[in-house]
Amino acid sequence: MVILQITRKSLNRRKVKAAIALVALACSISLVLLLVHLKNNLALSIERVTNKADLIVGAPAQPTHLALFGLLHIGSPPPPFSASLFETLKSHEEIRTAIPFSMLESHRGITITGTTQELFQHLAPDESELFEHGQGFIESESIVLGATLAEKTGYKVGEYMTIAAGSEPSFKDEYPQHFKVTGILLPTDNVIDNSAFAPIDTLMAIRQERGMKTGQDINLILLTLHNRQALLPMQNLIREMNPQAVEVIIPSHELDFIRYTGNQLVNLMLGIVIITLLMALIAVFFSVSSSLAERRYEIETLRMLGARTHQMIMIGLLEPVLIIMAASILGFGLFWIGTKGLEYSLPDIWKGWVAGHSVSLQEVGVLLILVMAGTAISAIPAWITLGQCTRLK
Repeated sequence: MVILQITRKSLNRRKVKAAIALVALACSISLVLLLVHLKNNLALSIERVTNKADLIVGAPAQPTHLALFGLLHIGSPPPPFSASLFETLKSHEEIRTAIPFSMLESHRGITITGTTQELFQHLAPDESELFEHGQGFIESESIVLGATLAEKTGYKVGEYMTIAAGSEPSFKDEYPQHFKVTGILLPTDNVIDNSAFAPIDTLMAIRQERGMKTGQDINLILLTLHNRQALLPMQNLIREMNPQAVEVIIPSHELDFIRYTGNQLVNLMLGIVIITLLMALIAVFFSVSSSLAERRYEIETLRMLGARTHQMIMIGLLEPVLIIMAASILGFGLFWIGTKGLEYSLPDIWKGWVAGHSVSLQEVGVLLILVMAGTAISAIPAWITLGQCTRLK
């Protein structure tokens, strides 16, 4: 108790220096934890979608763009191409599932994705594991909403929505048909939560009835194969079988490149932050070390009063340890506030990178390593204190 009081008074005499060191250390710790968190979430998010498709077919575009939009809906939709290719692919013996995506309609700024019932069967064979309310396309004019989108718009199963052609439609572009909300998906913490799906056959039929330009109806096709060993042959075959030029990519290859590039960038930023963290730890060391000369009279007095060597060491060790522990707690708090702030402030398409991921053991391990490293550095002033105590005998 006496040692704590002495340490508190010592810190109070140098409260400005101690506060600056504490804040610098806490900010560095929070940045390290945030970068490690983002790096882990990048790997988890990519791993979660990698197996959703073996091949992605789209209009000629950058392969990385097709992978990001096809699996994560990042970026703008690629140009549409002929639906006849989809009809050919879905009956091919090597293809297990062919899921089209058509994004040519909207509802009050919300893109409506035309697809097939096979999408939901692909996501979860048992519909009870996918739908929070209702079912899939049980009617020709059905709408299925993601969990977040349903919450934001307030639509419930049984209510009706209007759909219009284009992303910025006028009143004349609105379809006369009213689509019924037949299902709301369970939260998945990915892009599906902010999506709205309608039967692609119905949308294509309405386009034809209204005399709209047809033949360019599909933006993307996600393919899964019976045997992944056929990836390269199928990739080449699809390119050759369609008279219109199309891009066929293997998304796992593109996502591996994205993961590698992202990790390189995060590692660079981590290196800069870790250097800053080391500078903050060194500042704590010099802050405590500089106080030893000022405390020489205090040490002599305590020795005359009968203080033992281990008590003197505790006085030298406790002050920096208290700063480091307080900075760790504050840094973790700033990290938690930062992740929550990102969840609320980021656009919906980016929230999946930080939302729904709890603090991992790796991040806790990083925090423990930082505390242990700081404690080891703070032991140096304590060792100096021990030397002074020895010379005063």
